[in-house]
Amino acid sequence: MFSSVDMPIRPTQARVDLGALVGNYATLKSHVGPQVEILAVVKADAYGHGAVPVARCLEAQGVSMLGVAIAEEALELRDAGLTAPILVLGQPLPSQVRALIEQDVRITVSDLALAEAVGAAARRAGIDAIVHVKVDTGMGRLGFLESDAVQAVQTIAGLERVRVEGLATHFSSATDEDPSFTCAQVDAFRAVLDELDRLGLRPDLVHAANSAALVTLPDSRFTLVRPGLALYGMMPSPEVDCPLALEPVMSLRTRVVLVKDLPAGRPVSYGRTFRTTRPTRTAVLTIGYDDGLPRSLSNQWHVRIRGRLCPVIGRICMDQCVVDVSNAPGVQAGDEAIVYETDRRSPLCIERAAERADTVPHELLCLIGRRVPRVYVDATGQIDLDASTDTSQPSVPRRAAG
Repeated sequence: MFSSVDMPIRPTQARVDLGALVGNYATLKSHVGPQVEILAVVKADAYGHGAVPVARCLEAQGVSMLGVAIAEEALELRDAGLTAPILVLGQPLPSQVRALIEQDVRITVSDLALAEAVGAAARRAGIDAIVHVKVDTGMGRLGFLESDAVQAVQTIAGLERVRVEGLATHFSSATDEDPSFTCAQVDAFRAVLDELDRLGLRPDLVHAANSAALVTLPDSRFTLVRPGLALYGMMPSPEVDCPLALEPVMSLRTRVVLVKDLPAGRPVSYGRTFRTTRPTRTAVLTIGYDDGLPRSLSNQWHVRIRGRLCPVIGRICMDQCVVDVSNAPGVQAGDEAIVYETDRRSPLCIERAAERADTVPHELLCLIGRRVPRVYVDATGQIDLDASTDTSQPSVPRRAAG
């Protein structure tokens, strides 16, 4: 249960266990071995966990690099004082590259026009730009086709004030039970590397593996891996057999705001998708799809109140939902309701929710909006009040027991 110190004015909150994050990082580092570096993916606000606190935690662990999707995310980390190397994994606009170069941010290059814009901006700034060249081996999104990649690296390496530090590709199907397409991507990528080796142009950092591949496909690890979801304690698909002891980092919880008795035959919530079949004690929770509980889980999910699993009934609304608490005696306003738990074996873990919602865990994590305060707990169970994001709470001591 929450203490009076750590309970924010808004009763819905996401609790982020930085101790679990550190443990997951150590597990992944041990799994890939000392010769392979780790780029921690903190895009999309660290998959909803909070990019700045998560990046600070990983920087303190000595992570080799941080990965973001867009220029703005990189600049946010620099503005917050992060000094670790940062790579923008997506394609920035030419107008954005000067700011990135000036903040010592690495840029992924997928076409020669962007490479030339990077070189021009670097010359104007009088600063060397560091780039990673992307190879499209089957994703069909960013990157040079493998048939053009060697020539592209040659051209980019010849640009003044541009240094090619890395070569990357991205797997489209690493979660498939049949690994044949991913293995074909690895082979195509390795062929490009072999030719660059022959020309003396192989970059220092070579990376392809995401969370699923780094766990299941050792040949994909090269010199750098890019874990995202695995850092946060999950696998992207139930098809991925994960032998590692990863611990989910985030739990989502809220509180009961109203307890109400409904007679048999009473409809509940929008659209009347649920109707009581008996006298039913219900509880209204102050959480909805803007807080990370998607509408697709309507009539399909449970929450835990007073240790009992209570089904969500009726459609989940933007800000509220209704649960049946008939089997949880004594429920009253103010009681805690756990929506997502951090035990991967729990029926309330986010991976199970993603299966029910026919989506991926990444999406559910990212749906937990910024109006949900994040409360950060370290490995000792202490709440880090500096990192926590509830700005509505009155001033409190710097740290408080959890």
